[in-house]
Amino acid sequence: MIEKCSNRPGVTLIEILVGFLITTIVGMTIYHFMAGARRLSAIAATKATLRQEALFVLKNLELDIANSRTETKVESGKNLVKRTLKSTGGSNFEMEVASKMIADNATFFDQSMADEDATFVKVQYQLQGSEYFRISGGTRKRLSSNVKEAKFEETADGGIDETYDGKVKLILTMEATPSGTKDKITHVERAIITLRQALAAEADPRWKQRIDANKADDY
Repeated sequence: MIEKCSNRPGVTLIEILVGFLITTIVGMTIYHFMAGARRLSAIAATKATLRQEALFVLKNLELDIANSRTETKVESGKNLVKRTLKSTGGSNFEMEVASKMIADNATFFDQSMADEDATFVKVQYQLQGSEYFRISGGTRKRLSSNVKEAKFEETADGGIDETYDGKVKLILTMEATPSGTKDKITHVERAIITLRQALAAEADPRWKQRIDANKADDY
């Protein structure tokens, strides 16, 4: 008995190779697309983290700097103001800070009253590697692990530049490498901070006079 041959087409080696090539191309395209998406996600997350940490560091610096001690002496009828805020090199600062902070909306009157019984503690900010620390009273607090530089705008002789109304400009630079990438991301935050005691010390004393409306003269 003679068997009939099947007419069903077979799969050749070339067809298998072509199919494998197409699958590889599609797979590589999907892989690169997903890798790009992960990279963009990592960059976005790193930028958000740097900004969040920068704002936290600035919040601590602003509070301490604004409440830093100012010593005032009167010579020849003029106020000589000496600030305890100073740069100790690199991104390191130190100052004497009032242990009793006053509110952001404090007036000259509140400032003067707070100064009468305020006590002050030494506060230092130190950058070690990329870690930024606040040191006070034996307590060492890490504020961030991604600080590249913290600096004030300086005068020509390297001192801290200060405006006529007792403000200093601080520039904080953060840096980190997103996961899965080689390039570093940099984020910069700037802040203008008012030294409250310096502003109060250099103000016209007449602005500090207080009038109690409840003790007004009777007519």
